[in-house]
Amino acid sequence: MFERAGKKIKSVAKGYFVTALIVSIVIGVVLLVIGLDFGNRDGETLMCVGVGMAIVGPIVAWLSALLMYGFGVLVEKAEMDLIRYAAPKRVRDHLGVSDKCETCGAVVAPDAKFCTGCGNAVSAASQRSVSVPGGWKCISCGRVNLRYQTTCSCGAKKPH
Repeated sequence: MFERAGKKIKSVAKGYFVTALIVSIVIGVVLLVIGLDFGNRDGETLMCVGVGMAIVGPIVAWLSALLMYGFGVLVEKAEMDLIRYAAPKRVRDHLGVSDKCETCGAVVAPDAKFCTGCGNAVSAASQRSVSVPGGWKCISCGRVNLRYQTTCSCGAKKPH
């Protein structure tokens, strides 16, 4: 249920945007038509509210969907980082994630030149390549992505 939560959040954000866009435009048009039928001061108010709903509704839907989609991207990156850095040593070894710094013991990123814990240069022995089962390596930046990710965080598309 919680596997690939980032991708699920991004899908929900897309669906929410489309639904909220359609609903706000439909409500705006309905209020506009009802306002035209009244033809008096109350009708003018309904027409203004309808036009406002048709204009402001999609903007609010876009902004809220954008925030939700961004959260999905953040969760996706956190999932990958969790696998890379917080997994037990046996899991990191199985996935081929680099080992800890020889000086301070901090987990070293696969492509790191310096340790984030102590600042010392990382030896070539501790720099191993990452191999995530079914994953793919970005040709632009070299980041290893999970198999279900279609784009890298740098924006490059997954090669076919």
